Amino acid sequence: MITCAARQIAFKRSQNSWGGATIRVSDSQFVANDAIGYVFAVGPTIEISEDANWQEFSEAIEKLEANSPDAAYFGFFHDNRKGTIDLNPVMFVKTRAEVDAAYNDGVDMPGGAYEMHTGDGYWPQGRPELYA
Repeated sequence: MITCAARQIAFKRSQNSWGGATIRVSDSQFVANDAIGYVFAVGPTIEISEDANWQEFSEAIEKLEANSPDAAYFGFFHDNRKGTIDLNPVMFVKTRAEVDAAYNDGVDMPGGAYEMHTGDGYWPQGRPELYA
């Protein structure tokens, strides 16, 4: 369960244009924005309006926790293009090879991975539909 203090920080970060955060669920610690590694969604997205208030954001986290009890990390992302804040169970790995392995092992990865320290996207090998 994500602590109230961590929820408040995630809420503030998610209010920023293209902002967000990745939190380790076991101890509510944030993954540094410049960490060496990749994060990618591994389950369904919960979308709320980018104008959501604290109560709506907190309720979305409760729903995320209920729907993803085994998740190691949660990701929060302000998508300016869609006008939403997206909440997901996510996986955090250190290398591109681990992203590729996760995909090849059947992890349900609806999109590409986000490279934390560069801010770039990475699409796993064998996903030609993501390059179109």
